[in-house]
Amino acid sequence: MNLYYISDRIYPSGNAGGIRIDYLTRMFSFRYDVSVIAFNNKSKTNYISEVNTNLKVYVLPLCENNKILYLLDRYLISGIRAYNMMKRLSIENSKIILYSTNIIFVIIILFALRSKKNNKYIFDVVENFGPNNFKFGFFNPKFYLFRILYNYLYSRAHGVFAISKGIQRDFVKKGVSSFILPPLFSSTEFLRQKDYCVEVKNFIYSGNPFGKENLELMFTVLTILLERGYSLVFHLAGSSLNDYNKYTKFEKKYPLLRKNTIIYGWLPLSDLHKIYEKMHFTFFLRDNTQSNLCNFPMKLVEMMNFGIIPIISRVGDYAQVLTNNYDAFLIENNNIDSIIERFEQILEKSLEDFSNMSINARSSSERYDFISYYKKNANNFDSFMNNI
Repeated sequence: MNLYYISDRIYPSGNAGGIRIDYLTRMFSFRYDVSVIAFNNKSKTNYISEVNTNLKVYVLPLCENNKILYLLDRYLISGIRAYNMMKRLSIENSKIILYSTNIIFVIIILFALRSKKNNKYIFDVVENFGPNNFKFGFFNPKFYLFRILYNYLYSRAHGVFAISKGIQRDFVKKGVSSFILPPLFSSTEFLRQKDYCVEVKNFIYSGNPFGKENLELMFTVLTILLERGYSLVFHLAGSSLNDYNKYTKFEKKYPLLRKNTIIYGWLPLSDLHKIYEKMHFTFFLRDNTQSNLCNFPMKLVEMMNFGIIPIISRVGDYAQVLTNNYDAFLIENNNIDSIIERFEQILEKSLEDFSNMSINARSSSERYDFISYYKKNANNFDSFMNNI
């Protein structure tokens, strides 16, 4: 059986969507002949190194020379180009997975599939955006386009891969077969024990936080800890200083924290891993919004694989699979006083406690290694794929 994974997302690169496509398609190739059709101008940053005859990748570049052409290419022309690529391939009697939150791209692909015979198509759904994810919220037309996509087009599929239980419940209610596919990654050989003896503790946030994290609260908490004499450095990877200034006035509102923050911007995955090796904790606070309840941060398990201990809000699926004071420190609510009190309890823990939790975090992450995951879930996965 052939399987086609079609996405308008960047593949493969250090961003979360690219990482998901990378490892899911590797896992699919254990069972199917897999072809990936996706878009990226930086495919060499994290390309599949293994020789895998069951996995073919068609990376289509986006126009970079003109902003208007780039936007047209990304939101409209990419769908037409993917359609033309599909016409050249033998896409019949196959299973087709679509990963996109671009309604135009999805409509073009679904229209293209009408001319192909006996296909079963599945949506890979990793977001359930709410108004907080869009500039101007309810007044942004993109919010309503996404709601149409989520509530109507995704539901037309023969099946859905859901990243969270919240998303799975939505489609079960609609009578659509669904299977939870959490974020997957490839376990590293990082075996060095974290050095928690050092006075300065390294905190990291990796990814794009805007519309997800309560940054104002996070920055306020870290500022108060610095004012109380705790030694820490905050590392931000995945977004630029300009972005943080634009959304939070970071340098103006949090000058003390800025002096103790290193901002890397976007990094290739190999460089990001070198930073992970030096980190002690990952830290983020999420509000109880619809999108956060239906999410599982893809970078989280990757960081835990390097022995990084999460300090995070008890929101979403990750809070259900992590164990408080065993492989993570979970924050019960976003009350500033209780968070500070919780942080002071955490930072006063013994070096042995930190060392054990770091080991436990790495051990817990291994269940999301794409090879381990498939071995454990192969029967259920195959049953789902065979029955749609």
